[in-house]
Amino acid sequence: MFFALFSLVASFYVNLDVGSQFIRAATIDGSENPSMALNKQGSTLTPNSVSFKLPNVQEGHLRNSNLSQIQVKYGKSSLRNLKKNPEMGAPYIGRLMGRNYTEDFEIPKIATASEMFSLLLNEMFDSKDLFGYEGITFTVPGYFTHKQREAYIKSLYISKLPFLGIIDDFQSIIFGYTKRYLSRFANSNHTVLFIDVGASHAASFLVDFYCNKTTIVANMTSYEWSEETGSFAFARVLASEKGIPFRKAMKLVQEGKFDKDIIESELEELQRIILLALGNTEIDCVQLIGGASKLPYIEAIVEEITDMRPSRELATVEAMALGGTYLTQLIARSQEWPITIIRCPVYTERVRCDKVSGVYCTKGAKCTELVILDNTICNSLQIEAEQTEIPTGTTNLIADFTLTNISKWDREEEEFVSGIMIMKDPLPQIVSVNWCITSTLNCQPISFKQTEINTKSFQASFDFVDQVSSILLKEKRISKLRGQINARIEELILHGNLSPAEKEKYEKIHQDSLIVSEIPKLEQIYRSIMPEEKKETKKVNPNEMFFVEDDECL
Repeated sequence: MFFALFSLVASFYVNLDVGSQFIRAATIDGSENPSMALNKQGSTLTPNSVSFKLPNVQEGHLRNSNLSQIQVKYGKSSLRNLKKNPEMGAPYIGRLMGRNYTEDFEIPKIATASEMFSLLLNEMFDSKDLFGYEGITFTVPGYFTHKQREAYIKSLYISKLPFLGIIDDFQSIIFGYTKRYLSRFANSNHTVLFIDVGASHAASFLVDFYCNKTTIVANMTSYEWSEETGSFAFARVLASEKGIPFRKAMKLVQEGKFDKDIIESELEELQRIILLALGNTEIDCVQLIGGASKLPYIEAIVEEITDMRPSRELATVEAMALGGTYLTQLIARSQEWPITIIRCPVYTERVRCDKVSGVYCTKGAKCTELVILDNTICNSLQIEAEQTEIPTGTTNLIADFTLTNISKWDREEEEFVSGIMIMKDPLPQIVSVNWCITSTLNCQPISFKQTEINTKSFQASFDFVDQVSSILLKEKRISKLRGQINARIEELILHGNLSPAEKEKYEKIHQDSLIVSEIPKLEQIYRSIMPEEKKETKKVNPNEMFFVEDDECL
């Protein structure tokens, strides 16, 4: 019993808010008080960037035969490297995940986004603040497609990290807000307009909070988003207007050095999604978050639309990471959610069987519980979004299901058949599948399962990251040994009262250690200059018994 209690208290979990520009990590333990984790540089913000340094730049993807002298740069160090060598990595990995192309950034050929993100994860989790974790979640924008989410799952698989799940941004915000401000809707409804203005996109969603007899309810009645506004969109226009590189334009945007007229169209886009999310609903407050929400003109626009001064009660850039930790802990412990989230559909969604499809959800409105597909049969079902509603460069697949026993259905080939799906409104999930002969209405239950991600397709990426990581680990060990050898020799020269010949001997050992690159040889050199330890022989009392006393069975 004591052990179970200790495990519950001692376990801690990590939620990563993975933005296009920065990653933020928050942790939670048995105390249920989340906190932001610091990276090796002592910051809560890790630039979402990785790049490489090699003696010779090569075309295409890095090959295993050319990795022996590789250096990997992370975060700020990577951004500095990319100023001189833009083809050697990516300044904003999050923008590339799960996309075939982007309007803003060229997708590097040197490594895939998932591979670079895996290396960045390995570096982040080498921080002391993230030591000893037992599970990880990601918080991503709620409008991300299946392909974008799969790219993050691939990165975790390659990094061999214990993955618990992916959390939507609105889920993190709802949990974080409820945890802090439950008293506001304990006795009456409380309606909040959340506005998140970040680097690569802006999102606005309306949530009505209330308590019934058994649970807390958060009814999200709208969710609007756009990648045509935010820091990247402002910088794109500024770069074009001034004829300067995107990087310099981003710096001007972050410093607030731009005129309103230049980004008028992008500000109008922000207004559009806020107005759509708000509709005609009366609200109790506006919560404004996101790194770009502090830029000039943003707060004034929000106040003008809502006729209400926006609140910044939630941490501007940390709200997603902190709020998501509560969900992470629940997922890890397989506990029921204390908050019932009712969500509106983010996309217009259709269920497709081969070439036949039927509407399941209408964006911002409702979903139907029943989908019927006439005169078709297939081995798999796809839930797809309207192509015009998804982010650029990705696919419209939302979920994929394999029909496991449909091939065993005994029927005449020429008979007309139809599929009947009961859906888990409004989630991209199926409750049951039946296929029926149209003329007789004789129906057959069909077994199904969510199509598993093909991890075999990850093998090349897994091998690449594994080899790079092994090389980096070896270099780290070599560097540490050389440092220890150098420190020991300096100590001997300064305080060892050495003769000239002995001093020359140790200086030569130091020079040799800088050339040697084999770990066993360096370890041998280190042992040769260390004082011999006196070994004590312990007498064993045969009458002693070594055991741990228990006062109860565990």
